[in-house]
Amino acid sequence: RWAPVVLICVVFPVCLYQLAPRGLPRNLLYGTYTAIAMLSGVWNLYHLIMQKFGFLRIYASKLGYGDVRLDRRLFFTWLAVVIVGAAPSYAQAYYEHIARNGFGWASMLKPATVVAGKILILPTVLYAAYTTRQWATVEWRHYTPASLPRLVFALSVGLICLTFAQSLLLGFIVFGFSHAFEYIVFANLYAHRRYRGVESGPPMRFWARGLFLGPLLANLAIAGIVIALYRGLAFRPAWGLALGYGLASSLLHFLYDGLLWKMSNAKTREYVLDLR
Repeated sequence: RWAPVVLICVVFPVCLYQLAPRGLPRNLLYGTYTAIAMLSGVWNLYHLIMQKFGFLRIYASKLGYGDVRLDRRLFFTWLAVVIVGAAPSYAQAYYEHIARNGFGWASMLKPATVVAGKILILPTVLYAAYTTRQWATVEWRHYTPASLPRLVFALSVGLICLTFAQSLLLGFIVFGFSHAFEYIVFANLYAHRRYRGVESGPPMRFWARGLFLGPLLANLAIAGIVIALYRGLAFRPAWGLALGYGLASSLLHFLYDGLLWKMSNAKTREYVLDLR
């Protein structure tokens, strides 16, 4: 319960690092901000892939086949190709950016980053191709028309990974949008089933009656907050506040997701695997 307070007290001040005096105070704040942003970015990708892996496992549970380790490895090998392939292309811009904020010493790592990306790209692609072939072989052996949604879903994840070839920003946007869309549909099906026919009790029953109205209103409210932070506030810290809001809400989202969708809980498994 103290997680929101702790995150707000840590994240929001470091996102306003530009207001600190130049030198050690600003460097400390910027270093902390960079560490939190990197943690959020890495965990974000992991979280997105794990959600997609979870949906693939739901399909497997309903179809009665599928290797859990192979399903997990499929998406993570694709993600590894994206990361290794992007490293040489974005190393220059990344190290120039952090150098402008007082961390020029980190530029000595740039050659190693570029070389590592070039060395690892071929084995990473080969391993991803090998894993994909293994997965496709299992699908071929068990194929029925009922398998089509699982195959289409896996293909959609592969196509999303390809968007990173255009740009990292585009890839993150598409990945984030797909994650949000899946989450809205899944969470509302879950809530709709749980509160179907319930006339009294928690306010969630009213929210869940309309499958998409509640999330639509929530997203409009969040969009309004972000617009207010970026455009409505006419002073410089607006950028820091917007970044703080994004990072804090992102980290809290990961935390609460782990609590709400704990598949080791028997009731959660019952609801999730029996969604209709």
